[in-house]
Amino acid sequence: MAEGWTVLSHLLAGFLLLGGIGWGIDLLLGTRWVLLVGLLLGGAASFALIYIRYLYLPPDTRPAQSSPRSGETTGQQDRKEPG
Repeated sequence: MAEGWTVLSHLLAGFLLLGGIGWGIDLLLGTRWVLLVGLLLGGAASFALIYIRYLYLPPDTRPAQSSPRSGETTGQQDRKEPG
């Protein structure tokens, strides 16, 4: 349930923040199209953040460890301890 509220807050924050910036720029410049650009960028940023945070699975960067096949030894069992 908490993740749902977090996703909703990310969505609203992106739209409101960049939409508000676009609205403010529109007031200063006397235009009307910057609000639309701000809303679109805010929505895209929100969806990107949600995707990265909750849906993206990074590739495994560790090298694959090969296990010995049946009947093979790794060589450590054959080694004798000095002494």
